[in-house]
Amino acid sequence: MSERSVIHSTIVLERSYDASPARVFAAWSDPAALQRWGSPGEGWESSIECFEFQVGGIALSRFGPKDGES
Repeated sequence: MSERSVIHSTIVLERSYDASPARVFAAWSDPAALQRWGSPGEGWESSIECFEFQVGGIALSRFGPKDGES
């Protein structure tokens, strides 16, 4: 059997929004707003497991189909 491993690294996302920097910052720094913004739509559910909005903090969210099937 082959060994498996996971290597975590840094992910960089670059986006342009038709909104002021303050509005975008507010949406990304508030867990409820972030969950609404990142919702994939009807038929899906999401949760935020951990949200530490700070330098070096952690954000962990999960989403998937409501019925648990893909």
